[in-house]
Amino acid sequence: MTNIEIKTPELIYISNRRARALRDPDRIREDLAVNITHAVRWHDATTVAYERGVRLFIELPPGHTLTDLASTAFPDARSIALGQMQINAAVKLIKRYAERMS
Repeated sequence: MTNIEIKTPELIYISNRRARALRDPDRIREDLAVNITHAVRWHDATTVAYERGVRLFIELPPGHTLTDLASTAFPDARSIALGQMQINAAVKLIKRYAERMS
């Protein structure tokens, strides 16, 4: 990870390990380097995102377990599993949510 350039993100990076928002590239690098050796605090991390205004949760393939959990935890948010929809429909939905946020 030391040889990989990490810049200050335009969007907030939320650590799965600490369930905290990070913006400092060095802290993000350290977090990414050790994430795999720690338990994921999925609910805590998504709660941080929700508290910061996230209302669209997107799960990458192959499954939909996190989508189902997010739907239960945040009923007024939208959760989608990309493995269960066509990519063009997902892109349209993401753009619509992005427009609402700006």
